Amino acid sequence: MLFPRRRRKKSEKVENMELPQGIDSKFRFILVAAKRTHQLIAGAKARVQGERLKFIVVAQREVRAGLVPFVMNDGKGHDLERAATVPIG
Repeated sequence: MLFPRRRRKKSEKVENMELPQGIDSKFRFILVAAKRTHQLIAGAKARVQGERLKFIVVAQREVRAGLVPFVMNDGKGHDLERAATVPIG
C-alpha cells in the first residue's frame, strides 16, 4: 500500500460520537438502535435510503437522523417526565 490507513481504536469512535437530539446517553442510543435493528430484521421498511448496508448501520443512521420515535419510561410503563413530577409519599 502506498498510503497506509491509520486504524482507529473502536473506543475512539464511540468517545467522539455526537448524540442526536433527544438522546441523553450513548447507552440509550445503543438501546434504541438495537430495538430498531430487530424491527428491520423482522421486515420493517428502512427509513433511510442508501447502498446495501447491515441492519445495525441502517438503524444507527435512522436514529441519528431522528427518524425513530421512542419514549423514555421508568420501567413500569410510566413516562419519565410525568414520573418525575409525581409526589412521593
